[in-house]
Amino acid sequence: MTPRDEQNGLLSEAIGMALKLTAEHGSHFPFCMAITGEGERLNIAADDTAVSGYDALLGLVQQQVRAAIADHQLRAVAVARHVTLRAGPVQAGTEAVQITLDHLQDSASTCYLPYTVVDGQIEPGELFATEPVDVYFVKGVPAAPAPKATGGFLKKLFKK
Repeated sequence: MTPRDEQNGLLSEAIGMALKLTAEHGSHFPFCMAITGEGERLNIAADDTAVSGYDALLGLVQQQVRAAIADHQLRAVAVARHVTLRAGPVQAGTEAVQITLDHLQDSASTCYLPYTVVDGQIEPGELFATEPVDVYFVKGVPAAPAPKATGGFLKKLFKK
């Protein structure tokens, strides 16, 4: 599987999870779906009982992701959050899922999936990509071998 295939898989899974959570709760908290150095899939989320506020939760998720990358535990990430679009190919004020993808061996990008809620059902719009709003992997630095993930910052909510 190529790095782009891994990113596409994470994008699909993150969109599915974000839309499921939005359908159930009206929105979703920031989260990250990732692939470890050993190829395991995991989900990283902030503990919302310890921190309140959407931006604080996003900051914790990003901090956990960056710490895991610094420890050479991850090779690919998809950081998802809920946003309201202000510009782009859709009407300003449109709700969307924003997913920033990055891979140790590929370039980063940010994708947006606008959606509307009609009669309680989520109707996804057209997916589009932009330059990344964040970059998680430092490119051009030799990668150390990935050690076995021992938990630490990683909160495994599911495993494929």
